[in-house]
Amino acid sequence: MDEKHKKLVLDLLVDFNKDPYVINQGKKQSVEEFDKERLETLKQVSDILEDFFNEVISLEEFKTRVDSLNKQNPYWGFRGVNGQMFFNMLYKSSNDKKALKILLLDILKIPKDIEKAKDKINKVINFVKINVDGGDKRKVPRIKSVLYFISYFWQIQNHESWPIFYNSLEQTLVELGFLVSNEDLSNYYEEFYKINVELLTILKEKNNLSNLWFVEHIFWKYFIQKQEVLGTPEEIKIEKKHSEKIEPVSEYIPPIISNLIELSLNEENPADFERKVYVLFKMLGFDTELMGQGKGRMVDVIARANLEKPYILLIDCKARSKKDFKLNAGEERTVVEYIKSFAYNYPRNSKLETHYLIISSGFRNDDEDIRRKIKGETGTDVSFITIQELLFLLVKKLQNWDFDLERIREIFQREGLISKDVIQDIIGR
Repeated sequence: MDEKHKKLVLDLLVDFNKDPYVINQGKKQSVEEFDKERLETLKQVSDILEDFFNEVISLEEFKTRVDSLNKQNPYWGFRGVNGQMFFNMLYKSSNDKKALKILLLDILKIPKDIEKAKDKINKVINFVKINVDGGDKRKVPRIKSVLYFISYFWQIQNHESWPIFYNSLEQTLVELGFLVSNEDLSNYYEEFYKINVELLTILKEKNNLSNLWFVEHIFWKYFIQKQEVLGTPEEIKIEKKHSEKIEPVSEYIPPIISNLIELSLNEENPADFERKVYVLFKMLGFDTELMGQGKGRMVDVIARANLEKPYILLIDCKARSKKDFKLNAGEERTVVEYIKSFAYNYPRNSKLETHYLIISSGFRNDDEDIRRKIKGETGTDVSFITIQELLFLLVKKLQNWDFDLERIREIFQREGLISKDVIQDIIGR
């Protein structure tokens, strides 16, 4: 690593130490608190792995238990497209389940060195190419996901030695010039591995308690901050502090909706905000209907995902100029009324999977009790997303065209606040 990049690492460390925290599920945590919780979960995943390696549990049970544990303890982003979704696709599309089990019993065990690691990566890639039904490409596991999937299980067994191949970390290392993209995935992981070791060596000179998780935390915080679409109406551009290679995220936002954040702060004319939200969901790929005035007591936008298993979003736009939106008892009655009105006016669609989504400039105090009451009365979950996070989601869609409505489904299936790191976890951290 040259002196320029060594200095960059130390600059990132200084920036991180000004306010050291980890963002997880929309919540700020200290590094110590997050790592402690992660370590506790790691031990539980290790037990499940051990049961699988000893063939105490079947492949199906192994897959289910890993999924369940990571949903309850989302410390690695495993439930996203490169983790559990890859595992599900690999299992469902495999023509030979017995061969898949034999493969996983081999490749998930921690390798002795980087050369053995490369051999294991190539084994999975070859298996996918030979043993997977390649009919519908949307249901075939993405080859590159192998790197995250396999390195996650290696880190579970030795978190001091094996870095996880996060998309976000890869993207940042490439953009900052630490790493060069390579289509040979086993060699690519080797370079990624070596860069992580070098980064750790540099950081240990300043803090001998540094480990691979600390490397991850520094670059994850930088990545999340870099993804800010717009902070306020005046903050149109992102500071490109460390590299001219990095494109401002705002450059991806189509001009027709470029003033959405400003509109979300304008209570005087909420109809403009509603129209632009309607346009944004069309860009995401939904079949959208703008309700507007004259439609009675209804949500502002209805968005339908026309899939084999369709789902519907009932979208409630809340422009707020001063205070963030709060779901109180009065709003609870409005939400219930809107959901029941939809069921009455759209009897066929009301039988489909439906989620209620509130969009605003910000939110105060997610009241879980009120959400629980609404679901008890209507059977519908309530979620919240800020307009900044919604624009972030659109940018990710525009950057990744294979990020389709089926993958977006899991984002809106989440109850409560949908934060940027939740979105990133689901699309592949």
